[in-house]
Amino acid sequence: MRLAQDKVIPQIYASISVLNQDRLKRKTSPIESNEDTILFGRQSKLDSLDLVTLFVDLEQRIKSEFNVTISLTDENAMSQKESPFKTVRSLAAYICNQEV
Repeated sequence: MRLAQDKVIPQIYASISVLNQDRLKRKTSPIESNEDTILFGRQSKLDSLDLVTLFVDLEQRIKSEFNVTISLTDENAMSQKESPFKTVRSLAAYICNQEV
C-alpha cells in the first residue's frame, strides 16, 4: 500500500501550521504552506529544532490519520544523494514512495 500525495500534502500543511504556532511563540516568522516551500538546505528558514518538530508531528499525524507508521529520519532518507526533505513536494513524494 502506498499513500497518495493528495492525502499526504494536507497533512504536511497541518504539521507546518503546528510548527508555525511554535515559531510565533518564539517570535520567529512563520513559513508558507505550499508545495515549493523549502524545508531543508541553505535557503530554508528552518533550524534543526524546527525540522525535528515538523517530522515528529508529521509522523504522528500520518499514524493517526492513515494508521501507517513512517520514519522520516531513517538511514534510507539520510543516505539519498538529493535530500527528500528539500521542499514540501519532495517530502510528500518521499512519504508516498515508502512501502507501508
